[in-house]
Amino acid sequence: MVKLQNLSKKFVFQKDIFSYNKLSYKRTKLNKDLLKIFTKLNIVSKKRVNIEKFSSNNLNSQTFRFSYKKQKFIIKLEKADDINKKKKVYNLLKNERLTKKFIKPIILKDRNYFIINKKLVSIYPFINGKLYKGTKNQLFSSVREITKLFSTLAKTKKKYKGLNSFNYFSKKENNLLYSFFKNKNKINNKFKSTENFSILPYVPLIIFEWKRLKRKKFYKGPIQLSYTDIHPHNIIMKGNNVQGILDSSSIRFMPAGYSLAYGSLKLLRQHIYYNKVEKKDFTYIAKKIVKMINLNLKTNFTLEMFKDLAVSEVLRRILFIINSILVKRDDTLNHIMPLLVRNLVECRLVFRC
Repeated sequence: MVKLQNLSKKFVFQKDIFSYNKLSYKRTKLNKDLLKIFTKLNIVSKKRVNIEKFSSNNLNSQTFRFSYKKQKFIIKLEKADDINKKKKVYNLLKNERLTKKFIKPIILKDRNYFIINKKLVSIYPFINGKLYKGTKNQLFSSVREITKLFSTLAKTKKKYKGLNSFNYFSKKENNLLYSFFKNKNKINNKFKSTENFSILPYVPLIIFEWKRLKRKKFYKGPIQLSYTDIHPHNIIMKGNNVQGILDSSSIRFMPAGYSLAYGSLKLLRQHIYYNKVEKKDFTYIAKKIVKMINLNLKTNFTLEMFKDLAVSEVLRRILFIINSILVKRDDTLNHIMPLLVRNLVECRLVFRC
């Protein structure tokens, strides 16, 4: 058994990339992509457009805010690596009625996206407010709004079955984990420039959790359309009220428990960090969240299930980065790894049975 005490002394429940709650935009110049976008939007006088870029750690997309004729909008540019999968999601968003707080792309000429220079472009209304900070009222308000969204998604038609679903504990991932263990020192060198981070102390925990969960059978919640990117920077607040849930393209047809458990961890860890919650109170708050989700969605989750589901999602994301390093020779997501391995420890501390 891995000793958590040694791993939880450093960084766990400390400030991370999701800990600031102010939306930061900086004035930027029009580039080729933006010029083409404004032409597509029939904005002739581009000098009248005030364009700002959102400061973000997301390397797969860029977000801009622009003002035109006293109105503000958001432009999102996504890499078109899996363009066909994303098109399915955008068609879903166009055809289905979801909750008002779930911010969907604007429909322009019967479409809610277009392609510019091999990038998928979508336009959204600008929602004024601040990012989720983690107060007690914000935590419960966010969970309430998220369960409303999942309840609505559950009522959509079954024709979306198989939409971009994830594979957990697959043979491919198992082989990847073996390669990771075999090359752990080489991979660890990739993180030297990332907060002086070393993944080596966490390797035994990663292996232990994989073996523990690989064959374990447990309740994962209803298989339905699920919003898979619940975190503090995708929730816009005004005071204690949710104004909007962002990144509406992060929808997949899969067991809802994975998203709900890991999303709850992300919101809870920010609540713990912001309010300096003592360890003895972690379980009490987590129990209230799980109870609230069960009540609103008529599910049967327990703390232990949420721990297993959240850990499973963290492992999937860790192996996604390992795959990027070993197979794709891509290091752009390396800065996320410290956050993920800390989440692995935090799962066990928050969802203690």
